[in-house]
Amino acid sequence: MSLQLTVACAVVNERGELLLSLREDMRFWNLPGGHLDEGETLAQAAVREVFEETGILVAIDRAVGLYFWPGFRQVTTLFSGRVAGGDLLPRTEESAENRFFPSDRLPEMPRAIIAHDALAGTRHLPRELEISASERRRLRRALCWRRFRNRLRGRPESEPVELETHAVGVVLEEGARRVLTLSRRRTEALPRVVCSGERSPWDELSAHVRDEAGIDVVWRWVGLWEAVEQRRVDFVFAATMPEWSELEGRAQWATTRNSALPARETIYVSRVRPTFAFDPVWMIGHEELSRAGDTILWNKETYR
Repeated sequence: MSLQLTVACAVVNERGELLLSLREDMRFWNLPGGHLDEGETLAQAAVREVFEETGILVAIDRAVGLYFWPGFRQVTTLFSGRVAGGDLLPRTEESAENRFFPSDRLPEMPRAIIAHDALAGTRHLPRELEISASERRRLRRALCWRRFRNRLRGRPESEPVELETHAVGVVLEEGARRVLTLSRRRTEALPRVVCSGERSPWDELSAHVRDEAGIDVVWRWVGLWEAVEQRRVDFVFAATMPEWSELEGRAQWATTRNSALPARETIYVSRVRPTFAFDPVWMIGHEELSRAGDTILWNKETYR
C-alpha cells in the first residue's frame, strides 16, 4: 500500500469566521475534507469536499501546508479559501452540524494546529501529527463503522484513488547560484523518492539526501506538480546549505541556470527563489491545470 493523499480546506466568510463541520462518524469538529475522486487535482478535491459536506462553494486562495498521519500512511494537503457562493446547510449526510465560528472562539477539536495554521496566514514547516495508539484505534473503528453504515444505506464509498507520489528536493547553496544534483548515468537529477507512507515524504527525502550526499537539511514545502491522467504527484521541497558545502557520493553542485536537469525539474529549480521560506506554494499541472495565484472554483452543475 502506498501513501494516501487527502485534503482539507479552511473556509473563511466575509466576517473572518471559520467554517467547521461536526463529523457524523467521529463526533468532533473538523475542517471539511476527504479523499480525492478519480480525475481530480488536490485543489479540486478540496472544493468538492467543502460543497458536499456543507453546501458552500469555495474559491481556493492558497495551499497552506502538509500534515502526515503516522500509522495511517496518509498526508493531508491543507488549503485555505473564501466563500464564493452556495448556501450553508445545517447538516448533511456526512456532517451532523455545520457552522461558522469566530477565529478567537473555535470549539475544542483534535489537532487544532491545522486550523490555526490556516488562520495564521504564515508559512511553516510540514508537520507530523501526534496521534496516540488509543486514538488511532478509535479513528480506525469509526472509519470502519462509517463505511459499513454507508454500504447499508446504499451509498458504498469509493476506494481512494491510488497515485504515484514523489517527494523532490531542491537544495540550494546560500545565494541560490548552485543546486544539488545527483549523477544518474549521463544525466543529472534532483533528489527524488517514491513516497511509501511508512514515513512522511519529507523524512523519506531527508534519508535519501543523507545517504546520497552526506548532508542533513530542513525542508520546506514549496511546490506541487500534478498529472491527473498519469496519476502522478510531485511534492517539491526546498532547503539551503552554506556555500561550498562538501558533498559525498553521487552528489554535486550544479549552476542553477546551466544544469543538465530534466525539463520539469529545471522548472522546479527556476520557481524556487531565495525567499522560498516565505513565498506562496506554487501549483502546476501536467497540462497547466492550475497555477500559483489562480482562483480555483468548482462548478456544482457538473456534479448534478
